[in-house]
Amino acid sequence: MNLQFDHNYQKKVMIQSFGEKVVIDSPDKVQKWRSLWMGALSSWHSPYKLLIDCENLWVKSDDSAVVDALSRMFSFFKGFFLVKTIGYHEVLEQGHGGLPFEFLPKEQAFEKFRLNAAALEAKPGDFRSELQLMNHFRQQTIELSFRTLVSLDSKEKLDILRSKLLNNLNQWHSHWHLLIDCTSLEVSPDLFDDFSHFERFFRGVFMRSVVGYAARVGHEYPFKAYRSRHKAVASLAVESHLAADEANCQSRK
Repeated sequence: MNLQFDHNYQKKVMIQSFGEKVVIDSPDKVQKWRSLWMGALSSWHSPYKLLIDCENLWVKSDDSAVVDALSRMFSFFKGFFLVKTIGYHEVLEQGHGGLPFEFLPKEQAFEKFRLNAAALEAKPGDFRSELQLMNHFRQQTIELSFRTLVSLDSKEKLDILRSKLLNNLNQWHSHWHLLIDCTSLEVSPDLFDDFSHFERFFRGVFMRSVVGYAARVGHEYPFKAYRSRHKAVASLAVESHLAADEANCQSRK
């Protein structure tokens, strides 16, 4: 299930969209949706509203088990601080029956939550949609990864990354480290100086360090990059003892 998430922490809105056609035709599919949704909630620690792009979402509404599972799923998430859900699609069809939330045209749905649809809706292939941020609050770390192979090769892309990080920082009230998964990242050497300015800017908003891992062979980065995630996270323990919990490969008894 290709379920994509975008978050506007300032407005406290989560946006879900499906990157390909998904047919919810069994309780197992509902469970898969629920599991992905739970994973995305690790970046939140406050009540939120939800927008769902239903363009690629279809439901077998004549199956009572599916409809019941959907109802129970949304009731479950209301217990995890989900305040309100709105779905949007330009033309509602029979396949959208059984979804237990309000539907509105896209522009109206975004306006309902005081969002700009053109500016904030994730678009496939757009650089912003390639960026994924995960908040590890206990480890005081924001982890940056990429959905596909990307090249950070322009100031415009660096500005997009800056904007997304600033949005994410609405969830933070402490110092933090930036941990970058370099598996799918290449950085143009021409951008190294600009990245230094980028780093200095975020050090002004309580960032302590930038560390990468899984560096691509033959590529250089404007920050320290380790071969393994374990070593990268362990390096953070020098500055924050909280990071040591995650660096320890074996659970402590």
